[in-house]
Amino acid sequence: MKEKDSNTPASSASRSAPGFRGLFSAVLRRERRRALAAACSLWGMAVILACGLYVLADVYSPLENKTREWASPVLALLLLVLLAALLAHAWRRNPADLARKADSANHDARQTVLSFWEMSRSPLAAESSGHSLGAWLMGETERAARSRLEQYAQNDRLWRLLKRKSVWGLLLLLALCAALASWNRDAAGVLYGRLCTPWEDIPPLSPYRFELVDSPSSVVYGEDALMQVRVTGAPLTSPVEIWVRPDGHPVQKLAAFRDQSGIWARRLEKLTAPCRIAFATAGGKARSEWFPLEINYQPKVAGGTVIVSPPEYTGLPPVEYPLNGQDVTVIDGGTADFILESNRPLMSGKAVFTPDRKDLEPQTVQGVLLPDGRISFPLRVRQSGTASIQMTDYRGTGMARPLENRVRVNADARPSVVIHAPAPVSVALEDVVIPFHAEVQDDYGVTRVAWVRSVSGSRARSLEMPVPEASKKSLFLAEQLSLPALGARAGDVLQLSVEARDANPYLLNMTVSEPVTVHVISEEQYREMLRIRTGVDEFVNKYRLLAQSIDDLVRELDRAKKANPSGLSREEAVQLKEKHAEVRKLAEKMAKDFPIFDTDGKLSETASSLAGIIAKNEEDLSGELPGTQESTQEFFRTMRDRLRAPQEETARQSGEAEMAAKVMQGYGLIMEFRRLADSQKETATMLGRFLSERKEGRPVTREQLKALGESQKEILALYWLWHSRAPAVISAIPEEAGEFKREMAAFIQACLQAGIAELMEESASACYAGKPAAAADRAQRAWEIMMKLLGENPAASAGACSVSGMSRECAGAMQQLLNSMLSRRQGRGGFGGGRGDGGDGLMNGAPMFGPQREKFQQSRPSREGAGEGPQKGEGGDGTATNARHSSSGHKDEEAGRKQEKTPGDGLGSPAMQQVPGLYRDAVRQYFEQHRQNEPK
Repeated sequence: MKEKDSNTPASSASRSAPGFRGLFSAVLRRERRRALAAACSLWGMAVILACGLYVLADVYSPLENKTREWASPVLALLLLVLLAALLAHAWRRNPADLARKADSANHDARQTVLSFWEMSRSPLAAESSGHSLGAWLMGETERAARSRLEQYAQNDRLWRLLKRKSVWGLLLLLALCAALASWNRDAAGVLYGRLCTPWEDIPPLSPYRFELVDSPSSVVYGEDALMQVRVTGAPLTSPVEIWVRPDGHPVQKLAAFRDQSGIWARRLEKLTAPCRIAFATAGGKARSEWFPLEINYQPKVAGGTVIVSPPEYTGLPPVEYPLNGQDVTVIDGGTADFILESNRPLMSGKAVFTPDRKDLEPQTVQGVLLPDGRISFPLRVRQSGTASIQMTDYRGTGMARPLENRVRVNADARPSVVIHAPAPVSVALEDVVIPFHAEVQDDYGVTRVAWVRSVSGSRARSLEMPVPEASKKSLFLAEQLSLPALGARAGDVLQLSVEARDANPYLLNMTVSEPVTVHVISEEQYREMLRIRTGVDEFVNKYRLLAQSIDDLVRELDRAKKANPSGLSREEAVQLKEKHAEVRKLAEKMAKDFPIFDTDGKLSETASSLAGIIAKNEEDLSGELPGTQESTQEFFRTMRDRLRAPQEETARQSGEAEMAAKVMQGYGLIMEFRRLADSQKETATMLGRFLSERKEGRPVTREQLKALGESQKEILALYWLWHSRAPAVISAIPEEAGEFKREMAAFIQACLQAGIAELMEESASACYAGKPAAAADRAQRAWEIMMKLLGENPAASAGACSVSGMSRECAGAMQQLLNSMLSRRQGRGGFGGGRGDGGDGLMNGAPMFGPQREKFQQSRPSREGAGEGPQKGEGGDGTATNARHSSSGHKDEEAGRKQEKTPGDGLGSPAMQQVPGLYRDAVRQYFEQHRQNEPK
């Protein structure tokens, strides 16, 4: 029984011991978990605090990428080391500490749990368990320790966990970070990226946004790059910089410049390696992303010149000028040498010249490398086209786009040959010498010049002219062409031209000038042409001037005789001699003048005789002068008697010329009437055409009909003007031509009675009223009446009227004047017939080579009255002369000058007074327009 009792405690202790150990191990594991959790909480707070400090440092002093690349891993390593230390410390939890903690939590001063844990580990525990008392004591102690341990384990674990400061701190920091991240997600993203991904290019957090503006992503090797950025967001407080990071090199910080639009820019010059760029504020607190800037290694033209070498035959030196995109101009057959400089070292190149003409093949030229690194492309061009140049660098890379340049060929123009004299069409007598002047010009010089002549269609003959070296580009030829030496006769046609050739070996550049034609005429034909170009006033002025000069000379002698009755001073004699010399020179000029009228021969004789007589008077005035009254009177009487015969003869001839001129003025009225009839016929034809087109349905307008009415009104005004001047002209016809005078008066009366003006007025009114049929009918009837009156009038014949008492020579001259007047009206040149045979051109001012006829103009109106100058007559033939030839002295002179007024001068004019009031406005308007159109 005692053994059983002694063994009971030991057996119970042995059964309960594993329960304590198991409970203690479970509590120990729980405590270790709590320690690990606490360590993780502390580590989390440390991570948050460390990251926060890192972010704050990056915000206030942004870190460079390289700094972030090593700072972030170091920070992470330190945090991992801290985590390992905390975990190791938590895992190395001492069981004794757990026993003490349990006793402390149960407020057990006896430290039951610690005591039993130490006793269980003691070697004496095994020995004491072999005794009953020892076993019992151990069991009791175990039960007490287990009870205390169970009491400790049964406490509120969650509450104890929440009470730990590390857990609360961790939760608070996590909540704060979550709130900040949700408040500004962009900023949180930037901070998270810069913290967690330091290898990424994430700009620091700032209020600015950088936006590139028209900045290239790549640039050609060696060229500049203009980088521009627009900064938005908050106002800038510091200038902007551009950061350049070449591969393998440190960052270069360059200042940027701001333009007026607020854009910051900087030009990066001569880039040769790729790099990355960014824009940042000074100090780097704000920065854009890094932008890559690539380098295009393709060669490009960095500069160039072109040397234009003209062909050798031009003798011009080469010209070099920069190649800046303009067209290159080359003389035909010349060379254009393109010399280019590249941004890259070159290996080769070629130029392809494509002519504009599609039928020509392109021309390819290989480039020639020059010692200085440039490349040359010599192109010989004959046609305009386009040169396309491609270059290749030492790596075999070609240009992105070939250089194209227009090449324009300046063709070598043919020589220019101009004949200045004679005119294209001229006439000449068969015994004259014609000046021949020509000018030859060429761009680069001529090699051969010859002038070619032919007579009347015979084989042309050429004569080469020397070409001086100094005058190759501009040569002036001056020769004298003798018609007798050429054997020219009247009726021959001489053609002259000049040939010239330049030195161009590629072209047959020969030029032949426009030929000039010289009509060789007889002396009679020459006179006829001069008569056609001579008007009535020019005919009569010659006689008037000579008669007036003699009269003035006689009056001067009479004046000197009265002023010097007792003697003649030397001064007075010199004045008289000078007056005699003037008249003598005039007489000599008239005596030598080329005669064209029948009266010119007689006048030449009279002038020659007068010159001899005046010469005798000059001898007397140069000799010994009279000193007494009787000798003075005899001196002047002798000189006066010498002049009496030529004065009377000149007065007779002048009187006959005046009569012929006044008769010619009457014929001028008929010529004017014929012109009016021609104008009326043209108006009637146009009205008839208007009417027929209207009937055929062609488009015609009312304005066209009104314009025809205006034309009809102008003809009517001219008709009344002609009619108003006719009475004065007829009254001036001398009575010696009485029959002609009566025929002209009857003709004027017949025109009034025929109603021509009324028909013209009705035609114009019908045009304004829109009645073309009536207008055409009245215009046609007016023209028919005018032609009928011309046919019935004897004065309208081609023969000159007879004038009683007129010499045969003057009658012949009057017929010649009439023939000339008719020739001018018919458009004949005087020797070649009508139009189409060259006569028309000769009539219109063709040069004439032969004796020239002098032009004599009156210095003042004659004592016997002066006829009017040319009015609306045939080329200035004086057909509208109104002055009356009389011997009434100065009164008649004043009357003549009054009648010389233009009919449109005013209502006070005698001619305008004879125009019906209904037509005066039209006449005045016509002449006002005529004055405005006249050249000043």
